[in-house]
Amino acid sequence: SSGINAEWPLRPGGPFVVGLLTEHVGWRYFFYLNGASFLLVLLLMMFLMPDDPLESRIMTEAEKSLFRKKQESRSVTKNPTESVLGNLKLVLSRVYVWGFCVYLFANNYVFCTMMQTTPFYLDKILKASTSFISYLQLSLAVVSALTTYAWGYIFLKLDKLFPWLYCKMAFLVGPMVVRGAVCCILPYTNSLAIDVVLLVLTMVSFGTQFSGSIMTVNYELDPDNSALIVGIMNSIGQATGFINPLLMAAITGIDKEMEDYEEVYKARWSYFYLLNTGLCVLASLAVVGAYFVRPSEWQKHPSLQGRGDKGAEIIVNKAALVLRGPEELEKC
Repeated sequence: SSGINAEWPLRPGGPFVVGLLTEHVGWRYFFYLNGASFLLVLLLMMFLMPDDPLESRIMTEAEKSLFRKKQESRSVTKNPTESVLGNLKLVLSRVYVWGFCVYLFANNYVFCTMMQTTPFYLDKILKASTSFISYLQLSLAVVSALTTYAWGYIFLKLDKLFPWLYCKMAFLVGPMVVRGAVCCILPYTNSLAIDVVLLVLTMVSFGTQFSGSIMTVNYELDPDNSALIVGIMNSIGQATGFINPLLMAAITGIDKEMEDYEEVYKARWSYFYLLNTGLCVLASLAVVGAYFVRPSEWQKHPSLQGRGDKGAEIIVNKAALVLRGPEELEKC
């Protein structure tokens, strides 16, 4: 119910399954398995998913209460289309939403680099075997999934000890700093063992995404419009699935017949990873900048207030007064 998603971190396990099927029974069987799995999920949803969200066993009472209020507000709305457009205008007017869009784009781009593009680097530059890369991808997927739940537990503990805003900024900016540092170091190690350790460290940082970071903070700020905010963010963030490989091919694609091919090819890979570092810096600046531009938006929703939130409220109010000027401070 906290928004933790177990499916997303396990996606990188797909290449491992594809590799096994292709090697032992043929590549066509992956498509058979893909179609069968979708059919199985459809049947499970039809028979197991409740028609009424209020009958769900994973929703808390607070979440059910919010859902009821939203249903009541919709029932008295004469024109539902106008209501949706009004909510959309409200959401798009918030600075933090645009900061989150930049953040999620960078987040997904770096994830694609680590899980989809780095295997090519390990193969071409460090001469890692295909079987090793397949098992590595599966291991990294498991690390990401396990740390998703671990970070959720850690965040709940930290949220009781420190102000909510401090925890959120730490979970947003901290992992980006780790990923940016890894992208700076990885192409210069010349060591497969060190690169594997760096990849594991990166996957540990990605565990925060659904546990206290970008995919949950929007719900804590605005539960009523969180689905709309996630939809906007994902519309931008999911584009990295094709942008990342296109940029990788454009940056690293050179003529194999040229002089000093190996040296130039490796240098091009380092440029690609430095681009990822730049995106990590941009994402951190976008989130921090969104807070300083309009700190009044960074208040946890009253229905979700808990221990540690009072400190965040004081910080936000003080920052808002500072931005308004010395006259407002004197009045207070």
